[in-house]
Amino acid sequence: MELLPCKLPFSWRRADPHMCYFLETCYLDEEVKPIKTLGDRVTNLKCVRTQDEGRSEYLFDCLTLSESSD
Repeated sequence: MELLPCKLPFSWRRADPHMCYFLETCYLDEEVKPIKTLGDRVTNLKCVRTQDEGRSEYLFDCLTLSESSD
């Protein structure tokens, strides 16, 4: 996955590369976690392939709600 460029003005990035590195590594990691969680949940939903769609949705809800209550 390619990191987004630092959202700081170009002149400031040149003046302070350490700050830009800090923002890219610390801030963007926090942005990636919810996206990864959502992707994992979509994968779980695809894997729960039963003939009854209601059962699939029920199992998916149980899995996602149990994760959020931890």
